[in-house]
Amino acid sequence: MKFIRLVVVFLLVAVCLNITVGASTVGGVSISSAGAIVIDYETGIVLYEHNADVRRAPASLEKMMTVYLVYDAIANGTIRFNTVVPISEAVSIFSRDPEYANVPLVRNVNYTVDELLNVSIVMSACAATQALAELIGGSHTNFIRMMNDKAVEWNIDATFTSSFGLSGAGTTPRAMAILTRNAIMQYPEILQKTSLRSIVFRGRTYTNTNTLLGTYTGIDGLKTGWTTAAGANFIGTAVRNNTRIIIVTMGSTINRRFSDSTALLNFGFAEVDRYVRPPVPPYSDVTTATVGYRAIMWAHGNRIVTGTSDGRFLPDDNMTREQYAFVLWRYHGMPAAGVSLRFSDVSPAGVSHIAIAWADANRIITGIGDRFLPENNMTRAEMVLMMYRYSRMNNKNLSFNSNALDTFVDRGEIIPAAHDAMRWAVTHGLLTGRGNTLLPNDPITREQVVIILYRYVHGIGA
Repeated sequence: MKFIRLVVVFLLVAVCLNITVGASTVGGVSISSAGAIVIDYETGIVLYEHNADVRRAPASLEKMMTVYLVYDAIANGTIRFNTVVPISEAVSIFSRDPEYANVPLVRNVNYTVDELLNVSIVMSACAATQALAELIGGSHTNFIRMMNDKAVEWNIDATFTSSFGLSGAGTTPRAMAILTRNAIMQYPEILQKTSLRSIVFRGRTYTNTNTLLGTYTGIDGLKTGWTTAAGANFIGTAVRNNTRIIIVTMGSTINRRFSDSTALLNFGFAEVDRYVRPPVPPYSDVTTATVGYRAIMWAHGNRIVTGTSDGRFLPDDNMTREQYAFVLWRYHGMPAAGVSLRFSDVSPAGVSHIAIAWADANRIITGIGDRFLPENNMTRAEMVLMMYRYSRMNNKNLSFNSNALDTFVDRGEIIPAAHDAMRWAVTHGLLTGRGNTLLPNDPITREQVVIILYRYVHGIGA
């Protein structure tokens, strides 16, 4: 055991020699960080980057993927906040290792998911994080596989080798920013814990390692990390004037980590209006007075939609079946299809056939025999049905009010297959109808599709 620790220490010191410790001015921001990035949460637009695609040791930033998977398991009903977490002998021994941030964990004592999640986030307890990983994955090894599977699904440059931060040069600032944005978008309640300035665990008070809480206006997270190899890392997020910024700094120093983060946040808030809300929209036929302006800007910034070669979005044009499969595919991160295309009326040339094959493989779409009818206009009911199936694929909330359609006079026109999907969409405010009608068989426009997807991601009323 001592020999292994000596080897680990030697490797950490060796990697440490590559850490940048002096401050430098890059892109108008004076930071000591070896790598950094600033993004707008709403659109994903990058406001600043410095060596954002260079892999570095994440240290405890790695815990953010564990936190995400814990919330994912809770959402899927696999565990609950009050689920008791078994403490293995290995975890109990690990929890008393002075070389790591830890709280002591004793076997046969009932610790809940909520308790261990708190100490994992607030004071970066490594053994508590591993205990949660073993609970969800069945073993630490299997949980690491789950972490890496999610990284592949999100198409981020990250390789995880532990649940708590023992990895070497395993990820990039850009990857951690995308991970954080995805986590907050899917489970915004994570911020309720990352904003806690202190917690009480088994009679002892622990202070959050994020010292910007309470000192930087609007900050509500997120995660610190430090090892000799990694240097001082930090993922931060703050909200001002209804705008959220996410920053990542990697390879800084203990003395400069939070001053670097402050500089990056300040820069992001100063730049966000110019980059995210330009005075001239990217499309000549989309103005700030357009109903779906905010949603179109978001979809454009995330490369979910594209316009025409002459700079138009065509918001009033009807969305075809092919185009909608393409939108969902791009929103999902453009995954590989993994199957052959079965529709005779879809050309294997071009990109859209991959999107259609992916949607077919995941039972999001159906055809008529061996035809997909790609150029047919999507109806409002068909579009909602595809989104409902997409939500089911991702184990999202599919609950609905069984009486949700009662006030709409044309509810009898909904195709039987789409009844539950329409109830779900109305229940969650994705589809509002026009007066007392839903117009389920009307074609849906490009603007309407983007608005509904935006509501799906950001919540009712967005």
